[in-house]
Amino acid sequence: MAAAPVTLLRRAVRPGNSGSPRAVLVVMCAGHFLVLLAVTVVSPRLPAAVGLLVAASGLALPASPGAHSGYADLLPAFLLWGTGCGLLTPAVVAAAIAKGPAERSGLASAVNNTARQTGGAIGIAVAGAVAGQPGDQARFLRGFHAVALGSACLYAAAVALVLTLLPGALTPTHRHS
Repeated sequence: MAAAPVTLLRRAVRPGNSGSPRAVLVVMCAGHFLVLLAVTVVSPRLPAAVGLLVAASGLALPASPGAHSGYADLLPAFLLWGTGCGLLTPAVVAAAIAKGPAERSGLASAVNNTARQTGGAIGIAVAGAVAGQPGDQARFLRGFHAVALGSACLYAAAVALVLTLLPGALTPTHRHS
């Protein structure tokens, strides 16, 4: 008989247990399950909007670190940005697939993935051009901060688009029998 998820989580986070990485995996899987549940029960709008807001807050955080900041200073920003994107991605995929006929769901998923990868590549190229060469540390940090804040603003603006253009409710709908 399989152990309950709560039991697995307790075992994984027990003090002194070398299974701490398992705890991270359990939490990540549980979070993914909750996002998929929200997308299914409510609509893609809420997870997409929340994901964009969380990611935007993560992108806005690197505006404060300086030239001598360590990885620990950037870790909260990376965690927020990653969590936001983790909330956003399943919602966007669900919305893309739901838009077309079922027999074209693979095509819808492929177009969504291609657009995401293309946007990411263009975004990285623009970020590199704005930030400049890392050799000029002061200019690079100003450019890095500008890219982070500009991206946060774009994510925040995307929330308005999601709430306006993406169909569906923001709260669970109850079916009456």
